[in-house]
Amino acid sequence: MDDGASLAVRLHLGSGSVYLGPGWTNIDIPGPHTFLAKDRPDLVLRYVTKDEDYYGRHRDKTIETMRQPREQEYVCDAYGSFDNIPAEYWSVDEILARHVFEHLSITEAHKALDQVDGVMKSGGILRLDVPENEETLELYRQTGDQFYKRALFGPRRDARGYHLIAYSRELLRSIVEEHGFVYEAEEPNIHVYPAFCLRFRKPGVRAPRDYIQLPDIPKNWFVADIGPGQYPHPRADIYIDVNDRNLEPLRKAGKMTRNFSISDGLRQIEDKQFDYIWCSHVFEHIEDPIAAAATFSRIGKRGTIVTPGPLKEELFNHEEKDHLWFVQKSGEVLTFIRKDPSQLERVRDEEAQKILCRFMRTGPNQSKDQRYIRQWFYKHEADLDVTLHWEGQLKVRVIQ
Repeated sequence: MDDGASLAVRLHLGSGSVYLGPGWTNIDIPGPHTFLAKDRPDLVLRYVTKDEDYYGRHRDKTIETMRQPREQEYVCDAYGSFDNIPAEYWSVDEILARHVFEHLSITEAHKALDQVDGVMKSGGILRLDVPENEETLELYRQTGDQFYKRALFGPRRDARGYHLIAYSRELLRSIVEEHGFVYEAEEPNIHVYPAFCLRFRKPGVRAPRDYIQLPDIPKNWFVADIGPGQYPHPRADIYIDVNDRNLEPLRKAGKMTRNFSISDGLRQIEDKQFDYIWCSHVFEHIEDPIAAAATFSRIGKRGTIVTPGPLKEELFNHEEKDHLWFVQKSGEVLTFIRKDPSQLERVRDEEAQKILCRFMRTGPNQSKDQRYIRQWFYKHEADLDVTLHWEGQLKVRVIQ
């Protein structure tokens, strides 16, 4: 395991008698038969397994052995639940909950997802495993086997043992996605009864390459990413940036890089050398967009320019002080309108910028209205940017 993986924080919520080994923190509610790992290392040895072999210590877990509830001891690393996740804000890389989420009411489910949103890092993974009720009902209809009542309603050993929501895939997705999570895939069912596990990711600040509709780029094109910053385009053959620190990780990965400045005219590059140029969130920083456009037209045959649009700048309270221009598009021409720094400085507020960033991009958002705003932003972010696909000549005009 590499250093990055070893430092990852992974929470197994509602661990019960499955104790996931190194790399996981197992969490369960306190009870008379639930012990902490530090107090019962014997239970850890009895139950420890791996995520990929989840029921490795429960080979006898069959429909027959599950018919009658049985008393057993449980072990976890910490006490907690979906409404009290023992983790710091934005500290968790992954949360796994197998057959826990269906025990929450719809109100509790939304509160749980607010908690998950609060503790999970951007890019973190949420995996929710719940019963598949339609298939279970069909099996009960076909066989009359009373076991499937248990699969539908829960073990019902105590007040917590009831299933409160009968999830379909569509319902689970809609509830989780309302909290800003993005559905990724359905994982294989590991149970002896019908169930499904859906995998979600918490998005963070996205790069335009992730949401802009791009033209097809043939494999034989020589592609340049000019100004990759922290978000290099994976298709590029060469990366050009004025900041050499942005290029260092690309060099280490064996990529072709050049530490050149657009303001120097990129004289080191031959005419029409590139079949396609990708340039995202760069032109709003450039002092002379006309000269930069002439440079791009000289060295490239075609390309895509992306800048934040005026409404996006307003939505984030003009947080980027080094943006010199408002950018608009009219047909095949980009128009650059010089910003008035003194006017913008009067409305800038750092705390407001943090709040707006949380609403739009990162969360956690604790109300339905706040969650709706973030959904709206992710749906329309491409419309809030200005994107121009050009060929032959990049055309711009400037209003000082």
